[in-house]
Amino acid sequence: MGLVKVLRTIDFEHESYPTYEDFAILPAFAIFFPTFRYFLDIYVFEGIGRQLIFAKENHKLDVDTEERKKKIRKFKESAWKCAYYLSAEILALIVTHNEPWFTNTINFWIGPNNQRWPDQKAKLKLKGLYMYTGWILCVFHLCFSFLGNEKV
Repeated sequence: MGLVKVLRTIDFEHESYPTYEDFAILPAFAIFFPTFRYFLDIYVFEGIGRQLIFAKENHKLDVDTEERKKKIRKFKESAWKCAYYLSAEILALIVTHNEPWFTNTINFWIGPNNQRWPDQKAKLKLKGLYMYTGWILCVFHLCFSFLGNEKV
């Protein structure tokens, strides 16, 4: 309940110019996303992958061959990407559906009170969306993909 109360006190409609302090939330994402992905991989995606990929082979001896492990690993990577991109798209729709530029794109370039691009203020909720999507694009795809053997 404490987290819900804290979130309700934040004014997500507050507009301000972008600053470096806006990136203060990135360390939280750096801890949250890999941890969340690890738990999803272990407890959700692996079980679903085994059910979907090897459902017809359940009566056979369940030997984890290298080919089976590759299929499960590929499924877990694809499931993670699907879960992330689906959540990012839903968050983007939630954040932007009430914005004046959502249906009239001229308002994207001419902001509130005749602010002209690029000197526009951004709402806190839009900055949060940028941090959510920016984390995965910059850090995960550029850094972690080179360390692992998954293809981006």
